[in-house]
Amino acid sequence: MRKRRCSRAERLRGTIEALAIPHHGLVEGGVVTASFGVSAAPRGMADLEDLVRAADAALYDAKRGGRNAVSFVTVAPSAAEYELLAG
Repeated sequence: MRKRRCSRAERLRGTIEALAIPHHGLVEGGVVTASFGVSAAPRGMADLEDLVRAADAALYDAKRGGRNAVSFVTVAPSAAEYELLAG
């Protein structure tokens, strides 16, 4: 699942890197790169705010890992949501 969810972000990341746009704030030869955070949750188990918060955390994880990366996180249902499913 992770691979499918991240494929678009990974393609975009690679395309930006391949453009080799000079990054004048870096050392000589540095180029613009991008990092992305991707989140997912079981259908109905997270609202948009939860997903955005998780994607933001994944983005910072990608940056901490050295940048120019894609990081993925799954939003886990809370205990209350599990109880609703068990019903």
